[in-house]
Amino acid sequence: ARRAEEKSRLDELKRGADSCIRLLTEANKAREVYRRASAVAEEKETLYRRADKAFLDNQAGILAEKLEEGAPCPVCGSIHHPQPAHRGLHAPSEAELEILRTAHEGAQDALRQAAGRAAAANAAAQQQAESLNAGLQGQFGRTVEPDKLGELCTWMDGRRQTLERDILTCRMEAARMEQLMAHRAELVKKIPLAEAGIIK
Repeated sequence: ARRAEEKSRLDELKRGADSCIRLLTEANKAREVYRRASAVAEEKETLYRRADKAFLDNQAGILAEKLEEGAPCPVCGSIHHPQPAHRGLHAPSEAELEILRTAHEGAQDALRQAAGRAAAANAAAQQQAESLNAGLQGQFGRTVEPDKLGELCTWMDGRRQTLERDILTCRMEAARMEQLMAHRAELVKKIPLAEAGIIK
């Protein structure tokens, strides 16, 4: 009974450890998705910021082409224009800038979603690890670090097999004892008959 109880507790802890390993794996994958989304978001932001600056710089060049010496600047009002801006050769159009802005915003949304999934997966893994360690503390008086879960599962599998063998041995011994007790009971019944000389 003690071994069966231990096996039952071990089975429960093993399920908890397996669940913890699965959740930690999912959390690691979610963190990796977040890292990739972060890199993409950073790249899209850089492209958009550069394009936006080029677009704005180009607007100054377009305005500067219309400046006339002695006529007031539509931006600052000066009538002298010593260093007018030049139109950029590779400046994006407004439509191209809008495409880059949309891609940047989409990457930011994907990053926020990936961050949420990573946080949720990490919280679930942390909660399962705490629950598992509470069970291990109660059963064995010790806890385990996440990187040792594989070793713990291997040990628990071996211990479970040992307990199953012990339980089977105990059951076989109990069955043999029952047979012996039944045979003894038959012999006890025959003692008075043998003493009376009725059976030999």
